[in-house]
Amino acid sequence: MQSSHFYLFSAFVINEFIGNDNSAFGQVYDCPLADKSHPECALFTGRYIAKSLSLRTENSIWHSVCVITAFILGWFSLSAGALATIRVSIDAVGPHQTKPSETLVEPQTQQASRRVVLPVKVGLRNYALKVQVRSIYRKSAVKTILHPMCADFTPGQLNIIMGPSGSGKTSLLAGLADRLKSSFGSKYKTSGTITLNDANASARLLKSVTSYVAQDDDALMSSLTVRETLRYAARMRLPSWMSVIEKDQRAWEVLLKMGLKDCADRLVGDDSKKGISGGEKRRVSIATQILTDPRILLLDEVCFVAVACVIIDIY
Repeated sequence: MQSSHFYLFSAFVINEFIGNDNSAFGQVYDCPLADKSHPECALFTGRYIAKSLSLRTENSIWHSVCVITAFILGWFSLSAGALATIRVSIDAVGPHQTKPSETLVEPQTQQASRRVVLPVKVGLRNYALKVQVRSIYRKSAVKTILHPMCADFTPGQLNIIMGPSGSGKTSLLAGLADRLKSSFGSKYKTSGTITLNDANASARLLKSVTSYVAQDDDALMSSLTVRETLRYAARMRLPSWMSVIEKDQRAWEVLLKMGLKDCADRLVGDDSKKGISGGEKRRVSIATQILTDPRILLLDEVCFVAVACVIIDIY
């Protein structure tokens, strides 16, 4: 690395001291003697200065150019090889998928134009949540986030969870949406059961029927309009058997239902770029989640107050 820096530095400054003619003295600076070839003027020559700086003067320019070119080619070759071999799977915004055995839809005949959907009742049975905080400096500690609780969320209604800040509302919704991800510093431990229609529900089934709206709207891209945001979300999240026209139509229907027609062609914006209002951003975040017709919609502080909502069977 030091050698590369040396060659880069040499390529920029050697021409100043030696010049293009590659003369015996190079550039001659303010020598007090009239005869520039006098030995005492050697201290004022470019070659002497380059030698005192340990700069290479023989073919140094071409040598530095070759080193820089080889470095650039090697860097791009290494980057191309890394991009070709390292594959990243992006599935965070994929469509909801369920197994045939894990469905909440009542089977119908092939002649039926619409499926009849059974109501979904969500229940908590002695559901509790603890987090184990680990550190390399001290002994790990276990903190109780949610004490054992029992609750039922009825279908077709807005179920509201109220409580002061820090009471565990967000943790409860994250547990229902299977969004509790353990790390090296913290490990979540849940107990009890979550039921759907009085039957124990697996994590896969919960994720397939649930959509989650977080507290903030950071997931929205500020450079897109409201129409573009919903259109791109529909094309990424809706199933592949739907055509592009059907996905765009679904995005437009949701946009109208959420009352976003007047701001459809306005930018979402952020702190540095003026865009739609905070309430409109909230509705856009909700609209991106209801594109897939979720059976259960979890809203975390959707009204900017300490309220968490669970909406079941919104359609």
